[in-house]
Amino acid sequence: MVKEPTLETLSEIAKSPLVNMLVGTGGPGLVKAILQSGKKGVGAGAGNPPVIVDATANLDLAAAGVYGGASFDNNLLCIGEKEVFVEDSVADDFLTKLESAGAYVLTAEEAEKLTAEILTMDEIDGVKPCTAQEIARVWHPVKEHVGQDASDILKSIGVESESRLAVMVVDNDHPLVHVEQMMPVLPVVRCANIDEAIERAVAAERGNKHSACIYSGNIENVTKFGRAINTTIFAHNGPTLSGVGYNAEGTSTFTIAGPTGEGITNAYSFTRARRFAIAQGGLRIV
Repeated sequence: MVKEPTLETLSEIAKSPLVNMLVGTGGPGLVKAILQSGKKGVGAGAGNPPVIVDATANLDLAAAGVYGGASFDNNLLCIGEKEVFVEDSVADDFLTKLESAGAYVLTAEEAEKLTAEILTMDEIDGVKPCTAQEIARVWHPVKEHVGQDASDILKSIGVESESRLAVMVVDNDHPLVHVEQMMPVLPVVRCANIDEAIERAVAAERGNKHSACIYSGNIENVTKFGRAINTTIFAHNGPTLSGVGYNAEGTSTFTIAGPTGEGITNAYSFTRARRFAIAQGGLRIV
């Protein structure tokens, strides 16, 4: 382990004749350096996994799944649920059930305070970022809160709660919807219908093709979203963790490699297959 990893220490490792393959799970600069190293590179990409809860969903199941998934490891995992799009007709019931599952739902005033506490924005020349890509480019999580307990994050704005997940209802252009926050603070966006939810979810995922999930009793909605989002991991009626074998049929993975195309990686991705071909000789038995 490198105590203080930098691109310089990466360069030294990459140049070593003892190293044949590099796996990158950091930011785009790290992945780019790995791909330019001349060695075999497996690059993990960013993820901003969206969740859709449609009008036909089992809301108890959805609330339990979202709470468990978004609070798992304080939402540090790139596979974790980062934003929820819920049909307006069931939004109030869903939020109530999220509270019952253990989430703390912030008031509008608390949400505004917490946004200012956990996100920071780069200086821009009087131009308001509008698209998902623009919002994600200028807004960033405050590092001191990344990976921290929800109770400690809430305490920073004077809220006492032992919940593992803070939830805020926001508009679709809220920065938390489009930024991979890596903390147990989950934005929920109301949508008029399933088509609007899918459109917004695809935009928020920003083409990372990483992970997504949907809670629905309508297989047509599930199929429509799955085709539109086109992610490596796609979970139905369960948290995105289901896709890596957590209480489901998925399989574990060392890393989810988007930029280099491996997707779900495993032992085959990280080893060299050798073939012993016996053409003639003593071992030839047929």
